[in-house]
Amino acid sequence: MQCKEAKRLISSYIDGEISPDKRRELEAHLLTCPYCRRELEMMEKIVKLIHELPEIEPYEELSDKIWVKYTLEKDEFLKNPFRKFLLILGFIAFFGAIIFLAQNYFKSQSFDKNIYSYYNFHGKMSTSINENTLVDLVLYQYSGK
Repeated sequence: MQCKEAKRLISSYIDGEISPDKRRELEAHLLTCPYCRRELEMMEKIVKLIHELPEIEPYEELSDKIWVKYTLEKDEFLKNPFRKFLLILGFIAFFGAIIFLAQNYFKSQSFDKNIYSYYNFHGKMSTSINENTLVDLVLYQYSGK
């Protein structure tokens, strides 16, 4: 196991969330690597300090104040005409892009069918395009057949 993977697994190792195979691999690596062992020790100290912190109870009105602030800000967002305009403009741009992409997709399919029907009609199924064939193809495309 490399140090990069070991460092990524240390937190899960401390929490007991890795598979037994990975656990054995990591423990073998920790026996040979002083850097990762130091990382594990530091992480264990941090976790221990966090668990020793006293739990702080929020005061009763906190959730009510948060909810009121959220609803007021949400309403303010929609009341601002510039933001409303940007929101509408975003929707228009999104749907415009969808329509543009759909049109180009169907045009390319139509062009491929026209090339096939041209060669099928004229019997010119060749692997190379010379100048005359290209001119014929362009004229055929614009003739509307």
